[in-house]
Parts: sequence; C-alpha cells; structure tokens
Amino acid sequence: MASRSIRDLCDAYRSLMSTMRLSLALALALILVVLATTSCTGGVPTSSPVQSSTTGPSPSSVQPVTDTQSFVAALESAGYKVKEGHVVIPPGYGGFRRLAERIQIDRVDVWVFEFPTHDAYARMRSKISDDGQRIGHASFLWTPHIYGSGRLIVLYIGSRSAPAGQALNELFGKQFAGV
Repeated sequence: MASRSIRDLCDAYRSLMSTMRLSLALALALILVVLATTSCTGGVPTSSPVQSSTTGPSPSSVQPVTDTQSFVAALESAGYKVKEGHVVIPPGYGGFRRLAERIQIDRVDVWVFEFPTHDAYARMRSKISDDGQRIGHASFLWTPHIYGSGRLIVLYIGSRSAPAGQALNELFGKQFAGV
C-alpha cells in the first residue's frame, strides 16, 4: 500500500513539473515577443553610427570576435555606441542554459551567449536550425538573425539594414541562422 501512494505522489510530481515547464516556456515566449517588439520599434537610433556599412572598417582592420570582451571592443572601435548589461535566461531555454548578456548597439538590443569552450559553442550551434525557428527542443515564431564566432553566439531580432544589423554583418559576416 505504501509503495502505491509513493508511486501516486511521484506521478503527481511529474505531472506538476510538466505543467510548470509548459508555463515557463509560455512565459518565456511572451517575454521574447515583448523584447522583439521593443527592440524592433523602440530603440531605433535617430543618427547614424560614426561609421556606416559602406565606410566601416575593412575586414583586415577588424580584430576577430571570439568572446564578449572582443565583441564590445570591436563595436566600440568601429564607432558604435555600446551599453552592456546582464539578463538571466531561464534553464531549458532551447538548451542555452546560461547567462545572456544584453548588449545595446546604438540603443538596440542584441543577446550575447558566451560559451566556456569552442566545443561547447559548436554543440550549441549544432542545435540551432538554419532558419533559427528551432533551438534544441524549443520552437519559436520569430525572425531572428543569429551570428557566431569563437565562443560567442549573438541573437538579434531586427533589420539587417539597421545600424545594429550592419554592425553584426561587419563583425561576423553572414549570419549562420535566421531569416
């Protein structure tokens, strides 16, 4: 009899955890929609960066971007206004399971995920679909631009022709996932 009630408790716990994961996923999706909406409409700069994509640094003058520090340094040396901040991404977010640093490029948000090793970066990158709609086991309805280099994955939701998009194209070249 005791083993049956333990089994019932375990089943109830599994059911509760499953419901909580679904609620967390829905809450996260809502947060991402809000972030995407505000970063696409609320942070559009009124002035151009110091250097535009046509007069930006030549590929040979840009230091390789391999981590958050080199990313910020490259943006600043190219004349972009950069602001750093931290945001915790909840566990299970498409497998990222790590702190994402919010970097603003001319007041437009991008999300930077730094991995401890290149192998960890490569494993995460392999979990992202070509269109960026699927990351690990999570599916999204968004229009991301996902770049990567070294140990860094950068997520940007916005126009590639906007200053932030131009900056990412200058530093990383072609996005590896997204639309």
